[in-house]
Amino acid sequence: MWQQPRGQNLLDGGAPFYTTYKTADGGFMAVGALEPQFYKLLIKGLGLKSDELPHQMSMSDWPEMKKRFADVFAKKTKAEWCQIFDGTDACVTPVLTFEEAAHHDHNKERGSFITEEEHGEVMRCYQLYGDK
Repeated sequence: MWQQPRGQNLLDGGAPFYTTYKTADGGFMAVGALEPQFYKLLIKGLGLKSDELPHQMSMSDWPEMKKRFADVFAKKTKAEWCQIFDGTDACVTPVLTFEEAAHHDHNKERGSFITEEEHGEVMRCYQLYGDK
């Protein structure tokens, strides 16, 4: 499974459907559309046509596919991509900054971050209570 050099394998960023892409505003989107049904939704969200692309698992075509996907992701902001992929099973999510992560509903509901009262600094819970 890991026969190629680092960054050229299925799960280490080599696959165009399992990596991150920079957006128009300098943000990033994480893509993990490994299974065919998720890959199909990724292609649809990107506005591409699957019949005009090489087969998903054609490793020799991955570098060119990554370039093509990167070009498409670079045309919209992170927020625009979130709107496109929100509520789908395309396995595409934003890469959040620390500040964004602290205010994300998922983390707020779980109490993953707190604001240290003395300085108003946001901290991950394990910073205060130890990594348990």
